[in-house]
Order: sequence, then C-alpha cells, then structure tokens
Amino acid sequence: KVPGCDWLKYPESFAIPFNVHEYFLSLEKNKSIKEEIEEYTQKISQAIKKEIISDLLLKCRNLTLELNFEENDETLKLKNKLINFGIKPDEFNSAFMAIKSVWASKYNERAYIATSKVGISLKDIRMAVLCQKIIPAEYAYVIHTKNPSNNNLITIMNSIL
Repeated sequence: KVPGCDWLKYPESFAIPFNVHEYFLSLEKNKSIKEEIEEYTQKISQAIKKEIISDLLLKCRNLTLELNFEENDETLKLKNKLINFGIKPDEFNSAFMAIKSVWASKYNERAYIATSKVGISLKDIRMAVLCQKIIPAEYAYVIHTKNPSNNNLITIMNSIL
C-alpha cells in the first residue's frame, strides 16, 4: 500500500514461487520431459550456430508446455489456490497452460541471449509466476528501480493505456 493513496487500486494477486517448475519436472509423469530438456540445454551450452540454438530453445519451450499435472498433496495445493482465487474448476487446464507458458519463456531467444551475456546458464534460471486479477484501469506502469543485470539504479516507466 502507498501511504495517503487510498484511491489507488491494485489487483489482488499471489505468486507461484521459484522452483515450482522444477518440482513439476521432478514428478514421475514428467520424467521423460525433464530428461529431454536436460539433454537439449546441454546441447545449447555447447552449440555455436544460432539456428541450432534457436531450434533447441523451441524444443525446450514446447516440452515445458507438455508438462503434466500430476495430482498429489503439493500440486493440489496449487490447484486449490487457483480455484479459490477465482479460476473455475473447468478452466483449470487453461490456467495451468498459462503458468507453463511463463515457465517456458525462459527458453526464448531474448532471455537466452540476455542471460548468457552475463554468464547465467539456463539450468540456473528459476521462474516465479505472479497471478493477478484483471481490473479496469486508466493507466498502468512498469517501474524498475534497479537494472536486474547490473544492479544500477534506474527508473523506467512504460505507460499502457
């Protein structure tokens, strides 16, 4: 909350924390997907040609989208949190696909180039997912106070109307 700004509305939200993607990869139903992603990320780290890297990144993205929802005590906590948040039970698969899309984004070319420039390996990247309810707004901003790659102080505001 911003003091003195009771008029400022912000959406209800919750975060799916870091390492949940890796947890889903560790489940028995996803064992072969995990093995393929590990194989492809190893090949990416050794590849030189841009076309080969692009193809391998695409395979990793597609495999991430194929992750299965294996029901157990832990995964049901996530499912119940989403349902309590407002996702209809019959829309859960669509919501899970959206979550997997965020996880898969670590395998896009822009992310790969940015992280490899600073020496971060794909296997070391962990993704959290912010789930927010959509609210009507006149203005929306993305504000960064530190550059995530070098920690220099900055202020960037992108307004979306």
